[in-house]
Amino acid sequence: MSKFSKWLLCAFVLTICAGASYAAEPESTNAPQLSPSIQMPETNYSFGEIVEEGEVSHDFVVKNTGDANLDIAQVQPG
Repeated sequence: MSKFSKWLLCAFVLTICAGASYAAEPESTNAPQLSPSIQMPETNYSFGEIVEEGEVSHDFVVKNTGDANLDIAQVQPG
C-alpha cells in the first residue's frame, strides 16, 4: 500500500469517527430540564421499645416539589 493510500485511508477513518462523534451529541436546546425533587419533613421515626408480636405503623409524608414525576423504587426499614 502506498503512502498516499495509507494517508487517504487514515483521513477517511478520521472523518467517519468525527462524524459519528458529532452525531452522538444531543442538540443543545434552551428548554429547561425537568426533574423531580423530594421533600420529606420527617425522614426517620423511632417506635421505641416494641413488644414481640406487636404491630406498629407510621406514615411518612412525601412531597414531590419538582416538575417531573418522582418514582420511588425501593423503601427499606432501617
